[in-house]
Amino acid sequence: MSVVSMSRFPFSKQFISFFLLLGFLGSAPAFALELGWGARSTGHTFEISQAMSESFNARLAISGIYFEAKEEMASSEDVGLPDNLFADQWSYEGRQLSALIDYHPWQGNFRITSGATNNRMIFKHVNTGNDGFKINGENFTETDIESISYKVQLTDGLSPYFGLGWASGFDKKKGWSFNGDLGYFFTAHYKVSLTVNCTKYSSTASCKSAKKNARKKEKSLQENALVSVGFFGLGLSYKF
Repeated sequence: MSVVSMSRFPFSKQFISFFLLLGFLGSAPAFALELGWGARSTGHTFEISQAMSESFNARLAISGIYFEAKEEMASSEDVGLPDNLFADQWSYEGRQLSALIDYHPWQGNFRITSGATNNRMIFKHVNTGNDGFKINGENFTETDIESISYKVQLTDGLSPYFGLGWASGFDKKKGWSFNGDLGYFFTAHYKVSLTVNCTKYSSTASCKSAKKNARKKEKSLQENALVSVGFFGLGLSYKF
């Protein structure tokens, strides 16, 4: 098995919005201003937070990652979400812009969080059929199909967020702090697309059959759309 990967932090209009909000929050009257960096399920994260009272804290954060790889593995399993997200050539794009409110019920480390997030999570892969193909229960050879392109858009849009977490320095006036979050947000605009690329040697009947089965499988996967996505994050911050 061989893997070649590349990761970068993607920029977009969300980043411009984030820094405008960051400037607004940073200039507001505050108990204490806190800057942080960490990693979330949506990528590398930059965060600014501000204690609003002895129990409430406001946070703005932006995350992003892009990762792609090529992996050698058998592809004779039927096309499906768990089996093919990491077949042959695949990539993952994650972005998130979040505005959150933390409630610390005991004015300590533990916090309950809610807020709004703008999320984008997309998997793509190209399956080149090292051991043939199976689509919707029907087998096809490499002579019939050159590759199958598969895109899963888990979410792309605004969503409410709910979670639990901790911040070791919430009750501190200044200094370093570790923090973590565990929660979920609802999916928005979930989409699955499955494209069959026939070879020049494929018969018309085989190619049509493969594409027909792909449309059926695509419809089945679309009907079983995810309702929410689990979320986790870890970070390090400094309070001024």
